[in-house]
Amino acid sequence: MSENYYLFEFGAVLDRYFYTSAQTDIKKNGKIYKSEVIFLNELGKDSLNDDASIGCGFDCEPVNLYKEFNPSTNINVKVMDAEEKLLFYGRIASVEFDAVKGTANIRLSTLGALMKGKIPTRTFSRECGFELFDENCALNKKNFSLTLLGSECEFLENFTQIKSAKIAKFKDGWFLGGYISFNNQHSYIMQHTGDTVFLMFPLKKLDKNVILYIYAGCDKLLNTCKNKFKNAINYGGFPFVPGKNPVTQGY
Repeated sequence: MSENYYLFEFGAVLDRYFYTSAQTDIKKNGKIYKSEVIFLNELGKDSLNDDASIGCGFDCEPVNLYKEFNPSTNINVKVMDAEEKLLFYGRIASVEFDAVKGTANIRLSTLGALMKGKIPTRTFSRECGFELFDENCALNKKNFSLTLLGSECEFLENFTQIKSAKIAKFKDGWFLGGYISFNNQHSYIMQHTGDTVFLMFPLKKLDKNVILYIYAGCDKLLNTCKNKFKNAINYGGFPFVPGKNPVTQGY
């Protein structure tokens, strides 16, 4: 009969965290699962059931990322029993904190539930329907990026503003609508003025040793595609669609 404990894996590509509900650390397949006060609530048999949750300590990684806003990157969750039988695989949907008890409740979203979402379809509009740097846009994002060292930056307003002399070399608005990336975190750039970009959400764990990547933004208009990116041949919109309905408004 197997021991009664669970193995938990959290993370995206670069940052991964391994925990176990066992009384001591567990080593399996080269991974060390750290013993924590962590438990799995009862799972439903329905693969579309989103009632599953994990309870853990207030400061357990990576729930720290959820204390102010949900992070921009998806955090995957894998739960196994002591014999490494897979019990759950999905994502963190949200986290609720109880500061008095010092606990966090991680609400999970199954892959089955994610499949219930509607798949967006392309529309015929004047604006480009492609995502910047996707296979249809065909631009290489490295050609429209800026690499910054943490030592070259000032982090302001609780990490929602990043200031650097390198940013000032680009005309105002160049990075507007783009994003900044650090490890598995990403944040939309709401404004670019002078040497500062203003972020929608703060990035965590920024210091002088990090490396940041900032990518230009696109407003989906033909003139921007033509003049800023020199990519009009791959423009995904229909800029010459009439703005008036000839049936109801005439020509």
